[in-house]
Amino acid sequence: MNCSLRRFATLVAIWCVLLFGSAENSLAGDSSLVHGAESYIGTNPTSMRSNWCARFANMVLQRTGYQGTNSDSASSFMRLKRVRPTPGAIAITRGTGDSGLHIAFYKGVDANGNPILVGGNQGKRVDGRRRVSEVVFPKGYIVKYVNPQ
Repeated sequence: MNCSLRRFATLVAIWCVLLFGSAENSLAGDSSLVHGAESYIGTNPTSMRSNWCARFANMVLQRTGYQGTNSDSASSFMRLKRVRPTPGAIAITRGTGDSGLHIAFYKGVDANGNPILVGGNQGKRVDGRRRVSEVVFPKGYIVKYVNPQ
């Protein structure tokens, strides 16, 4: 971790302790989820050919110690608690899948304030198929952000 990132993380932890009593109670995101998702960029680690964003998210959640929703439907994430966007939060966006929704992990924002999301079954097609990728979504596409279980 570089020095400025370490200082930022320390400041965030101090702010959380002051605001919430401890850093653990802050609803701050878990950047290990973003890193876990990023490790699959350019691939499709699922056995699905379409509408696999939820299966991918659940796979990353389970491999990083979270329960997930155990569903292949993006709409299964709608029942989770709404939070402010922090790295590792799950972004639920308007999409074209089975439920009209798409999910991906929130990484941050671009210079225009649009969310940068890392997720499966998104971005430009390669050989006719979508892969895990990092994509900037328009702010207006976000339905809500939720915390993983």
